[in-house]
Amino acid sequence: MAVQPHPLSRRLALCALALCVLAAAWVLLRPMPERAIRCVVTFPLQPPGTVETLLVAGQAHSADRLGVRYLDDRRIQLFWDSTGRGGPASGPITLPAGRRVAMRIDAPSLYDRLQRPLLEREPDDWLDVTVDGREVLRGRVEFRRSAAIDRHLGTDPALGQRGESGGRFHGTIEVRPPRRVRVSPWKLPRALAWTLVNSAGTWLALGWAVFALVDWRAARLSPRSALGADARLLSGIGLAAVLATFFIGSAGQPFELGEDLNGYPEGYAMMAHAFAHGQLALLQRPSPALLALPDPYDARQNAGLRLHDAILYHGKYYFYYSPLPAVLMNLPVLWLTGTDVPQAMAVTLWTSAGTVLMLAALLAFKRRWHPSLPLWATGALGLSIGFAAPVVYLVGRPTMYEQPVAAAYAFLGLGMFALAKVAGRGWRFGWAMTAAFGFALAAACRPNIAFACPGLGLVWLLAARREGRIAAGPIGWLSAVRWPRVVLLCLPFLAVGAGLATLNCMRFGAPLEFGWRWQLWGRRTQLASQATNFSLRNIPPNAQQYLYGPPQFLLWFPYVEAQARKVYFRSPYTVGAEPLVGIAWALPLEAIALLAWAANLRRHRLADPASADSWIGALLVAGGGVLLFNMTYSAFAMRYMPDFLPFIEIAGALAFMTWAGRLKRPALASALVGIAVVAALAALAMSLDTGYLGFSGRNPELRAQIATCCP
Repeated sequence: MAVQPHPLSRRLALCALALCVLAAAWVLLRPMPERAIRCVVTFPLQPPGTVETLLVAGQAHSADRLGVRYLDDRRIQLFWDSTGRGGPASGPITLPAGRRVAMRIDAPSLYDRLQRPLLEREPDDWLDVTVDGREVLRGRVEFRRSAAIDRHLGTDPALGQRGESGGRFHGTIEVRPPRRVRVSPWKLPRALAWTLVNSAGTWLALGWAVFALVDWRAARLSPRSALGADARLLSGIGLAAVLATFFIGSAGQPFELGEDLNGYPEGYAMMAHAFAHGQLALLQRPSPALLALPDPYDARQNAGLRLHDAILYHGKYYFYYSPLPAVLMNLPVLWLTGTDVPQAMAVTLWTSAGTVLMLAALLAFKRRWHPSLPLWATGALGLSIGFAAPVVYLVGRPTMYEQPVAAAYAFLGLGMFALAKVAGRGWRFGWAMTAAFGFALAAACRPNIAFACPGLGLVWLLAARREGRIAAGPIGWLSAVRWPRVVLLCLPFLAVGAGLATLNCMRFGAPLEFGWRWQLWGRRTQLASQATNFSLRNIPPNAQQYLYGPPQFLLWFPYVEAQARKVYFRSPYTVGAEPLVGIAWALPLEAIALLAWAANLRRHRLADPASADSWIGALLVAGGGVLLFNMTYSAFAMRYMPDFLPFIEIAGALAFMTWAGRLKRPALASALVGIAVVAALAALAMSLDTGYLGFSGRNPELRAQIATCCP
């Protein structure tokens, strides 16, 4: 009889393995460049009281400066100024003969966290300046986060020769290459967890460590115990997701969720007021000065006169967003209470509803095809869907741009939940029509979701089949479809399409005209034509970003950030890019499962309407249609991902359930759960730094307190 190892020795062995992996990775980890600027500065001889600029980081009226004030022939004083708000100053510094010193400047503005010229006010961070190895200025200072391209030494291009902190530096500054320092062993966990997180070995080591230290045994639970516990588990995850959504959407100020926190136009409130007065155009009229311009759409001429991102058409203002969220939420509240629904509250409510409905759909699909799925798999999928990064990111910046996306996500969740009640169970009129209306209303909120129709057509064919045995072959499969049911399921889409066409005709005189050509934004809107914004040449770079685009890993809080990248082989008509995290990183479990499912495509019963494989294929076609259309656009953004994410989430969850139920290795199960937990925490972390309209910009004090509590 074989001798079984003691459980404690097994855990110690696993801990030792994890520590060995971490130690080996630290030895192989390349030294990292120091962020501080090292330079040799020669100060000129200036009259007492003269002020000059040494370092500028930022843009006009949004920049941090390190300046020098000349006290006399031998002494100077260094000082910090954050956007004219002042800052600490050093004591008198005596210059040596020759007035040449070695300086080291470690300022918070030298962080390159966003990889884009988007400035945000942070509460404070450490400034450290040394002269010839002696620390002369140190303290916590306010600062603006900026990209590396916004840093200037000795010049102030934002304010010219005479700025708030002095003019151009008349001496010389010789920048030395940065030193390369190895990560301290005490900072090793953060360095490895976020710098080497894209390594499969790191994920596996994390899972083994979780299994060894926590002794999590969910993979060994009896299937019978999961029948009642799955609903409780997903309910708890849903409650936590909703609470996190409200916390992030309110920027940690839930009692102020009803206030205007972001300063952007309350677009949907303005539309609701217009509808209440019986008109489609906004009540706000364009200024006569704007209408009198030679070209009112030229951003150089309409600055300060335009309503941002509004459509100026025939002397009236419109918004190109779908009016459906305003009709369903803003207008009823306005009629009943006489008050507006603030943008942050609307986005938070729509997103919370979508999250709850998606978790309910997950539970329904799980009970339909995999009732004996272990709890560890159910919990991992619940974390992945409940805290999906692109969805949590919506409430991180709850403006008028996110409201139609959040509303569409809620209706997609409704459609998925109703579809789960129909899948593989035969025709159910009520649930089938609910699913049809849910997907149709989602397309009304976001018209690009209409490109899911080919996949939804396959779904309707699966749902509208007749009960009983079906003959083999395509002819037999099609003959089993009840075509009147298919026509009935298509009626909601036809009604929505007719409604949008009528609305466009009433506003802009054409059924397919959404008004984008007359939009007022930061540049001339007629770039060349609408065809330049939508081009097949944009598909390869967008596919790279939407499918894989990794986040940016940091050694400081929040440890991970979504970042915008410049893809240099893009179309020349690219209008910009926003932060994005690809599907492989936002939904790692679903991505792995779909790859495994596609690798065994020939073994799947795609022609069997009662098989989960046929529904996976149909949902992938639906989500792929929306994704393909989004990839033709000349910009990518994470807020566009919820348009197709529900299809990918459910299809990936069904594929994950197919093989997770047969998994017999607790260590691998723990690794998968560890991946889901890390992905959920990363989604929450990324939502804290979504821009000046988001959490970090609306409540910098609380964000600083959270950062202080983290290692």
